[in-house]
Amino acid sequence: MQKSHCATVIYDLDSSLHAPANDIYTTRCSPRETASTTVSTTITTITTTISASMEDPQAPDTVGTEELPSEDEIVAKPRNYQVEMLEQSLQKNIIVAMDTGSGKTHVAVLRIRNELEKGNKKISWFLCPGVELARQQFRVLQESISNVHMQFLVGSCGVDHWSNQEVWDEVLGQEEAVIVSTHQVLADALAHGFVSMTRIGLLIFDEAHHCVQSHPARMIMENFYHPRRKQGQDVPAILGLTASPVMRADQSQLGKIEANLDAIARTPVLNREELMKYVHVPKLIIAYYGRDPIKATLSTSKSSSAAQPHKGTIQSPDQPVIAGWANHLDPSLNLDFDPGEPFAVPGFETAKAPSKPNAMSTGQISGQNKRRADRSSLTGLPDLKKLMPPKPVSHDEEYEQIDPLTGEPVVEGDPVVEDDDEFECVDAVTLEVVSSQQNTTEHQDSHFEQMFDDSDDCEEIVPETYFPVSRPSIAEPITRTSRALESLCSVYHSMDIRKDPFILKLQRSGNKRKQARAEILIANRRTYCQEQIKQLFNKSTHLFEEYGEWAADWFIHEAIQKFQKQNFLDGEELLDPEDTEDKDGYSMNNEDEHQYLLTVLGKVLLPVDLGPVENGITPKVEKLIEVLLEEYYAEQDRAQGEFSGLVFVEQRVGVLALAEIIKTHPKTKEYFRPGTMVGSSKYEKALRFLRDLTGNNQDKTLDDFREGKLNLIVATAVIEEGLDIQDCHLVVCFQPPHNLKSFVQRRGRARRVESSYIIMYPRSGGTTKAEEFEDLEKDMIKMYTDTLRELGDPEEEELGEEGQDRQMKVEKTGALLTLANSVPHLYHYCACLPPQEFVDLRPDFRTTKHPTGTTSAVWTAEVVLPANVHKDFRFFESTKPWKSEKWAKRDVAFEAVRKLHSVKQIDDNLMPLVKRELQSLQEAQKRAPKATVELQTDFWRSVCKKWENTKEVYISTIDMTFSSGEHIAIDMFLPLQSPEVEDLELHWTLEETVKVTFGQSISRPLAESSELLERARKATYRLFRNVHAKAIENKDDFTYLFLPRVGSGDMWDKYSETQINALDAFGKDIEMGIIRERNDDTGTGARFVFERWRTDINPLDLVASLEGDLAHQPVIEASRFTKRRDFLHKEAGQRKSEKKVLLLPSHHLMDTLPWKFSKIALLLPFAIDRVEKASLAEDLKRNLKMEWLPTNLVVHSITASSARDPVDYQRLEFLGDSVLKVLTSISLFDQHQEWHEGYLAGAKDRIVSNTASSKGAISAHLSRWIVTKTFTGQKWVPKYILSPTPDQDDTQTKSLSTKILADVVEALIGAAFLSKGYTGATECLSAFDFGKDVRWDPMEVLIQNLVTAAEANAKRYHGGYPSNFADLESYLGYTFKNKALLLEALTHLSNGGDSLSTSYQRLEFLGDALLDIVIVDKLYHSTKRELTHIDMHHLKSTCVNAGFLAFLCMGATTEVERTEVSEEGDIQRKIHKCPLYKYLRHSNVEITRADALCNQRYQLLKESISQQLETGEEYPWTDLTKLDAPKHMSDIVESLIAALWVDSNGDFGQIENFIGKLGILKVLERLVRDEVEPDHPMSRFGKYVAGEGRQGVVKYHAECVELEGRPRTWDCEVKVNDRPIIKVEGATNNQHAKTWAAQLGFAIVKKEVEEQKAKDAEEKARKEEEERAKEESMEPSSEMDTGEYRAVPESEEEGSGSVDEEEGSGSGSEDEE
Repeated sequence: MQKSHCATVIYDLDSSLHAPANDIYTTRCSPRETASTTVSTTITTITTTISASMEDPQAPDTVGTEELPSEDEIVAKPRNYQVEMLEQSLQKNIIVAMDTGSGKTHVAVLRIRNELEKGNKKISWFLCPGVELARQQFRVLQESISNVHMQFLVGSCGVDHWSNQEVWDEVLGQEEAVIVSTHQVLADALAHGFVSMTRIGLLIFDEAHHCVQSHPARMIMENFYHPRRKQGQDVPAILGLTASPVMRADQSQLGKIEANLDAIARTPVLNREELMKYVHVPKLIIAYYGRDPIKATLSTSKSSSAAQPHKGTIQSPDQPVIAGWANHLDPSLNLDFDPGEPFAVPGFETAKAPSKPNAMSTGQISGQNKRRADRSSLTGLPDLKKLMPPKPVSHDEEYEQIDPLTGEPVVEGDPVVEDDDEFECVDAVTLEVVSSQQNTTEHQDSHFEQMFDDSDDCEEIVPETYFPVSRPSIAEPITRTSRALESLCSVYHSMDIRKDPFILKLQRSGNKRKQARAEILIANRRTYCQEQIKQLFNKSTHLFEEYGEWAADWFIHEAIQKFQKQNFLDGEELLDPEDTEDKDGYSMNNEDEHQYLLTVLGKVLLPVDLGPVENGITPKVEKLIEVLLEEYYAEQDRAQGEFSGLVFVEQRVGVLALAEIIKTHPKTKEYFRPGTMVGSSKYEKALRFLRDLTGNNQDKTLDDFREGKLNLIVATAVIEEGLDIQDCHLVVCFQPPHNLKSFVQRRGRARRVESSYIIMYPRSGGTTKAEEFEDLEKDMIKMYTDTLRELGDPEEEELGEEGQDRQMKVEKTGALLTLANSVPHLYHYCACLPPQEFVDLRPDFRTTKHPTGTTSAVWTAEVVLPANVHKDFRFFESTKPWKSEKWAKRDVAFEAVRKLHSVKQIDDNLMPLVKRELQSLQEAQKRAPKATVELQTDFWRSVCKKWENTKEVYISTIDMTFSSGEHIAIDMFLPLQSPEVEDLELHWTLEETVKVTFGQSISRPLAESSELLERARKATYRLFRNVHAKAIENKDDFTYLFLPRVGSGDMWDKYSETQINALDAFGKDIEMGIIRERNDDTGTGARFVFERWRTDINPLDLVASLEGDLAHQPVIEASRFTKRRDFLHKEAGQRKSEKKVLLLPSHHLMDTLPWKFSKIALLLPFAIDRVEKASLAEDLKRNLKMEWLPTNLVVHSITASSARDPVDYQRLEFLGDSVLKVLTSISLFDQHQEWHEGYLAGAKDRIVSNTASSKGAISAHLSRWIVTKTFTGQKWVPKYILSPTPDQDDTQTKSLSTKILADVVEALIGAAFLSKGYTGATECLSAFDFGKDVRWDPMEVLIQNLVTAAEANAKRYHGGYPSNFADLESYLGYTFKNKALLLEALTHLSNGGDSLSTSYQRLEFLGDALLDIVIVDKLYHSTKRELTHIDMHHLKSTCVNAGFLAFLCMGATTEVERTEVSEEGDIQRKIHKCPLYKYLRHSNVEITRADALCNQRYQLLKESISQQLETGEEYPWTDLTKLDAPKHMSDIVESLIAALWVDSNGDFGQIENFIGKLGILKVLERLVRDEVEPDHPMSRFGKYVAGEGRQGVVKYHAECVELEGRPRTWDCEVKVNDRPIIKVEGATNNQHAKTWAAQLGFAIVKKEVEEQKAKDAEEKARKEEEERAKEESMEPSSEMDTGEYRAVPESEEEGSGSVDEEEGSGSGSEDEE
């Protein structure tokens, strides 16, 4: 017999599946030939021939080498076999079964296009099993299909937040759409009733083989498709896509999948030849490793020249370790072994596997191994031969060539047994060969129990109690050891479970149930910390066995170091809700556990140096390296491009370790650039050490692989299917595929021409699974090419017992509750409950096992929901005994969810009514920043119509009083009664103001007023023409008319001439008017205001050409006529001082209208505007049926801040917001007694929101009366009767900010509250639609209802009341009539006891609103100074923030005198003080600890905070955040406020008394009086750096600092425009760090800015001084510096300080934008 170093097994998959039975293709070659030419040529020929023989045995040899067309070509021109599949899909539901890379997705594209062309407004829904695959397919569809609504939906898109139908409808659209998502997204949407099968026209299942068992794909079909189909209702078409329709080696599974999908598997038949052109099936190679159990190798030739491709001697590892390893062990490890003797780890077996020595093993120890033995004896290492039995291995792995049909080795002579292919078992310490008769027995692989999911497609296994040791394939025997693993093993088994932080937490809780749980956990050792170390140990053991000691040492070293560098652990729950065992076993990993793990891991001894990687790997890894190099060189020889390959391994840790080995090994590091790809697991999230090593750059890995930056990917099964990975030359399975699906999918990754598919198998002597897979695949192909096959019945879930198929369907929405999804539903409901510190809000499942007369027991279950759930539906029991604990839990969860739905705690979509923080996101998605609303009412148009049929005229007075003492009066004529108009203040100059007052209207019959009206028209024309020439038309039918005040003696309207020569006025008793240029016919020339006559100036000095009397005329000294038109805003009058002008009277005219009435003409537009706004307010009052509202408050309410009016809605809106909040809170508290605080808060937030208020404004058509435009007079024009603005069409609209709409509603509420208190506010609220959650009952009714409900609740409580309540009542100064209210106000959610009692959360919700309105009311009516809305906002925040309330709570104490007896026997009376927070009733020791720590901080900060509150210039925000008080301290204050208010029948005086005792009102008064800075430092800092054109941006970078033995602290660096300003260290929490940094940073930046301003001012002053000195050194150019001469008409610009231009076009208002 011939001898060979290896035997090669080559499968040609295509031949094995499709070749005729009598065609057998075989080849034999040496390994080197395999790597070079012979095998490559042979396999290419086989593949080509067999592929062609599918349809035509005479097909040419070149078919298999055609190039694949690009995707663009595929889309543009479908292939025939794709069209064939499309045509079959249009006839019936099918599953397209085609090889990877053949274009299945484009069959789906064609099918979707066909569906869209129907125009049926239905969705084509493309389903994928994974997110990455879904993203990839979405991109393909986007590129292939245009002009259609397309959405990509996965969990990260926020679909879990979409808790109402409106959002889903908006996302899906109303027309045809294409949706790409994972199966779970659609399954959940269907289960919640957000999507219906009637909306879907086509369902595409990518990777359709997943539609089995409990996969979401099957749940979609079973729960929502098949029931409709059986009832004859419409169902969507189905298209499945897969390369392998089945997963297991079971032919019947194809029929099950087909039945589940209601689709028949089909593959191209008519165009199969074309299909095979594009499918390159790789050659299959079985790579054996290890030792043949019969010590024989199969060989086809004996060739001594068949050397390995890379020669070299593998040296035994010489890994340096710390000398005296055992002596350096921490004594706390409690290791039970003598450092000088072998030891046995508890729970581990000691075993031997001696083997027969051979010629290579003579019992002698080489020099290197002798050194190793010496080193072992010196360090006192344990005897590993007892701990780790050696694993028989082989040095010479070989390939075999296998018949592709029979699976038997191809023989050309019998295989021979090679004498040198034996193994030895070596003692771990002495390195002596151990003899045994068991040398021919096959090594038993480690047995594992299912424990931890670490693979992407299989379950992880936990090793038994021994370590197998493999000998590397080297000539010299060595022993494999991992000292880091030994140390980790010892540390793990020495961990004291009773010192675990979570165990200690449970034991100290004071809760008997938790203490009992602690004992259970002690017995089963399932805590977070135990699991972390256990899994680290298990993963390391797996690496040791599979990859070698180098991999184990590397992983332990890297994992521990990365873990130590982390600041703290992420809070992630470890177990699934369905995990029935020890649900409390895992805590939310916190700082205590993190520190404990750091301490434990610190005891693990790590090697100083990992040593050479080649000395520490297993024969299996060596074989892999050999295979990679062979294939690498073969690819280089073929010159077909860069090498690219995939290596599949089972576990994530294996991916990381193997990639590191390849990058480090001297034989591979120069040739391979490996990347890693792993999947995700719900369990992996809890493995911090594994999560840290895995990283999050996997998208980059795929990109780099496609671009050639990487040429090898080591991956788990995550990349088997779907993901877009470039065609590879090589695919290696480091572990054999588990099923047919994996076998086919992995094979499909090797799509290059002449690619290889290698599976590594141990040399076990049996057949490989590859043979089974090929036979099964061949059978499958026969089945789905059989066009006569029919569909079977859908797969029925095997029911273990009656009742498992129970369902509840909500008919209104189609939402479906099943036992299978009941537990997640219940967990979801509890997860949305309002959070509370120190409380576990998960449902408390309690299962009981009941023995029966038979061998099996039965289970019952009960569940208790958290105490903030209403007591009437907090406890549930299972309906019957069950055979399994899981189904008992599902049963009781089903009952709980069903009850919660019936009492409307969850909606008809089976969703919680409110999702806390998710609700704001959802509302933001629905709320538009602007709304389309009706135009503002044109009041003057109604006045025009009134003139046409009025019988009376109304005369009202307008008085204008200047601050200089000048008074001017005028009468206004209107055809209707003028409303009550608030006084108006105008600004004539910067210094002089004008007060405009409006008198009441007096009516006169129109018939008696005709002459008067005619006179008024002419007077009004003359008045407006005088100063508004450009704005006046040549007519006098004004909408509003003006005349001199009756009885005032003013007759300016009766002057016959409007202008006279200015010189004629000299020496006469005439009131001077405006001085104009003589030749100004348009009235728009230069104008001047007369100041005085100047006779002291000779006119000839000004104009020498004057003759006669003109040469002796006086000179007029005048000022320029102002171009200012904005008298509403003081800042508009800021202008430079003007020089006087000297005018020649002979060259100018003078208006006969006195100047004071010209001033009235300038100011009248503002008075008219005020009348218009008051009239709008009157109209609004009539429409809302609230005539009792004061008009002036309504004017304020409807005037937006954008109008820049002196009065607007800001203050009223601030007040109204608080009134709305308190009325809403009280109403919800009364009308929803069964709602917990979370639902109350959610409903309140929906009502007290811009969304609800703006909707209410729109429904009330409020936009008709809202004023948003700025009035300046600049573009003002008068209104006329005969040419009014066109009638407004009801269809005319405008865009208006929803914030403005909401603010006006709240301002009206504030106005109503000021007018009639809560009664008026309630009436106002009733005028707007705020939704169905609330009913606006009168306050008296609400209070009575609350008192009655509290009394009823007190009757249900049968417990006693603490005796110290009397002390507390004494402090409060109030005795409770209903003690149950006080009990509830002081009960924490963690408190046990009476199941009827509840926590303070509902009262705290009410108290928050009550405190808010009391503070706001005080601020609004402040007598110290009128506060702006911004002032009130900041000041309110100072008095209601949690830190401030907690500080006052800690300082509030009750004092009780008690008798005490000293140790000496003295009897004394002492005063005992008890802080308010100690009255809290709870049952969690963590609260006591938190209170004690906070009290320590309080004692340190008390004096500083008090001093700042009493005398400081700034509010102590920084110190209050440093206090870091637990939330329940501030909650107590608010819950007591609510209890006092309810028990006192709504007496707000009791609230004021209580907060007065606490000191809130005293602090508020001082903040207002002394104008203390109330703004938060972060807010002040941000506004400061962004103000005055600086436009700076502040960024905070805070990080947690954890040092062993010290409390956790925070550091924060603050930057402005990326420039570092300051860094603070040692803060108590994140918010304190940022607040502290902001406070210091603001001071630094402010100082810098002020210093720069001072420098700039100094520089400016210096330059001005230089300019002044320069001017003084020059001779003056004129002696007249008192004015300038104007003798001739000019039209130059006048007055550099003019602000507004006089242009008469428009209404005088500017848009809000």
